[in-house]
Amino acid sequence: MSRLKKSIPWIVTLGILWFLFHKHDPRAILDVMASANLAILLPLWTLCILVVFLADTGCLIWLFRMCDQPVPPRAMLEVKGASYLLNVINYNAASGGIAYFVSKRNEIPLMKTLSSMLMLSGMDFLALALFVFAAQVLEPGYLPAAYEKPTLMIAGGLWVGYALVVLTWAIRNHVQFLRRASEWPLFACLRSTTVPQHLALIVARIGFLSLYFFTQYLSLGVFGVEIPLVALFGFNAILTLVGIIPISIAGLGTTQVVMVALYAPYAAELVNPEAIILGYSTAIIGYFVLVRLALGAFFFNRLSAQWQAGFKE
Repeated sequence: MSRLKKSIPWIVTLGILWFLFHKHDPRAILDVMASANLAILLPLWTLCILVVFLADTGCLIWLFRMCDQPVPPRAMLEVKGASYLLNVINYNAASGGIAYFVSKRNEIPLMKTLSSMLMLSGMDFLALALFVFAAQVLEPGYLPAAYEKPTLMIAGGLWVGYALVVLTWAIRNHVQFLRRASEWPLFACLRSTTVPQHLALIVARIGFLSLYFFTQYLSLGVFGVEIPLVALFGFNAILTLVGIIPISIAGLGTTQVVMVALYAPYAAELVNPEAIILGYSTAIIGYFVLVRLALGAFFFNRLSAQWQAGFKE
């Protein structure tokens, strides 16, 4: 049964890719990939991966300091790099890996480091919701009619959920169960931080996510697909939320289905717009996966020598 559960993301990914490449002309998709301007795209994508890597590491260093679990910058760089091996599976596996590595390095309970990664995930969700709302305000109607209402409801629900968490936390000392629950290790990061710190982290994550979103904007232009920058930021927030759902490998398949739905209308004047979007999405996701695998292998080799020592410096 456990093997079946582990194989589900692979089955889903391969199934969706098979469907996409058979529904649309596979030769046209491969032609789009073969004709890509690699002289521009490879340096752009490589630079994006490295800058995002450093920016994400900086956010993690700040996060764990806020949560009273400081990690030396060099150690966090190695941990973040090694987590790319798990990130190929999905976002949640990578987050769990970072929590595990930090737990071993700092010799503190795993549940406490998981509390920090849960905090980061929550702030990421809120940042993505803000992208969706900002795009709706600045570019009304950017979402297809079928997606608009459910997308805005989900984005609003995330902020309502955060408000309820803040309210519940504020009254925890007045309710016996809440007072006891607030001492659980899983809430360690929440005990160590304040709402202003949460908002500051959200701003930092908005900056971090914008790096990747802007790269998408430039890359699509190279493929001849012109999408307004504001709308693209909103679209990428949705794609990131879809990619976090742990039902496919590295976002292959699931995010590509959404990419075709959101991007293809902007390529309508081009020949075979769906093939262009599928060729683009396969190329950029595939390249990011390969480079991150290389980074992950490099940094995991550096960490492996410290494995038995609990990841100490």
